[in-house]
Amino acid sequence: PHPDFTKEVERLGRRLRQTLGDFGNDAGIALIAGFSFGRAQEIILALHHLSENDGLPRGTRIYVDGKLTHRMNSIAAKYLPADKAAIFKNGNFFINVEGEDERAFLIEEITRSEIDFMAIPKIIVSSSNDLRAGPSERYAKAILKSASRRRLIATTGFMEDGSPGRMLMDRNLD
Repeated sequence: PHPDFTKEVERLGRRLRQTLGDFGNDAGIALIAGFSFGRAQEIILALHHLSENDGLPRGTRIYVDGKLTHRMNSIAAKYLPADKAAIFKNGNFFINVEGEDERAFLIEEITRSEIDFMAIPKIIVSSSNDLRAGPSERYAKAILKSASRRRLIATTGFMEDGSPGRMLMDRNLD
């Protein structure tokens, strides 16, 4: 059986609060890698729920990256009730990372240790669950190089043997 969604959202919230800290010096960064269709939208809805119920640190910025994820968000919004569909509109709840320039800028900021950027808790939702390709692979590498002591790389599905996500899990890297 599948785990209870509400309990999983609460567990995610606890882990994110622990990792991200609060607005101020040395706030953390989290990457949540998931499949573009279905899982990414569940993650976005869960983060919205946490945000609306004080389940995320104050001032947390949420970025969503991945062409297919953006497309799937648009499709999902067509079939959801209006209140949930509004969550998927760019700029409403999260920041869409669109294009290589924006992605490169965000990755550069992750690897820098400037106080103003490190003071803002950040969550990146990105495609490629196993960190094998796409934006997630690049974000994971940047987060591992980040000067922040507060960092989390979370995956949301099966990890094939030999995939970067599986290797990271097996090594139990922080």
